[in-house]
Amino acid sequence: MSNFARMAQVEIDKSDVNANSLNVDQFLQPQWWIPEVDGVCVGDHRFLQVLGEGTHGRVYKVADQLCGGFNAVKVIRKNRLKSMDEVYGIAGECNTLAWLKHPNIIQLRGAVHANQNFYVFMEFAGNISLHNVLQTRDEQIGLDLKIARQLFNQIADAVAYCHWHGLAHCDLKPQNIVINEDGTPKIVDFGLALKLGWPVGNPRGTWPFTAPEAAWPCGRPWDLAKADVFSLAAVLIEMLCGTDKLFRMFGWMSQTPLNLCRVQEMVAYLATPGFLTTSLSSELGNGALNIAPMITGMMNVIPLKRWSAKVAASFNW
Repeated sequence: MSNFARMAQVEIDKSDVNANSLNVDQFLQPQWWIPEVDGVCVGDHRFLQVLGEGTHGRVYKVADQLCGGFNAVKVIRKNRLKSMDEVYGIAGECNTLAWLKHPNIIQLRGAVHANQNFYVFMEFAGNISLHNVLQTRDEQIGLDLKIARQLFNQIADAVAYCHWHGLAHCDLKPQNIVINEDGTPKIVDFGLALKLGWPVGNPRGTWPFTAPEAAWPCGRPWDLAKADVFSLAAVLIEMLCGTDKLFRMFGWMSQTPLNLCRVQEMVAYLATPGFLTTSLSSELGNGALNIAPMITGMMNVIPLKRWSAKVAASFNW
């Protein structure tokens, strides 16, 4: 029996991909007998270090003192949740991870509702994100072209897998891509993920990796999959050209906040033929010639004309 079973985790049915779901009614009942000390331990899991901040809470690396090995756990403090919708959102993220089976997507280990907090256990894929990797380099120097290609193709394939299964991540960015010890990228934090076709009309994602229609929707629904593809291209640009390349490309100061004027400037820039290619060529030289057509297609300001993740993943550059 796994340590999670000993902790009376909320069970997730994995017998059928269509039945993979967390028992929400059970999830709402606190298992008050599970020992927990904030930032120290939960059950037989000892907290080792903070890995980052997720959509719903802080993520830690934990050691399983009974069975051995490491996991990652997202800790969501119940006293900070403002509504039951947020609780259902946590359950939704667990349900999403439960049936996604791809080598480049983080795997769910279990979910626990204790007295003080909710705990979402996932595989530990390392404590280095793509954002961390890029930050260790000079601001305007990206990854080696071969390495960037290998990472991107795997990430794009994982995004295409999500879309094939009717799901959009909705917050693709370097901070949400973890690189494990063997160099394999894994997409994490599905806290904002939605089913394709969901009529969302509010902003979603992280600026400036957000598609224009998702950053400033004005109440209008948009194509979630195509917005993911735009974000995927934005991630690739930073992989190739270094951190804050998006701000530099659009002529903004670093960390320029989102507003309608910035979105309009982004659209105008991307809609102007040659601007994107010229910007990439200034830093990549001839290497931009093979890449620019793909990035241009992925960042088309008209979502209907934008490439799919599947096409991007199979493009030879």
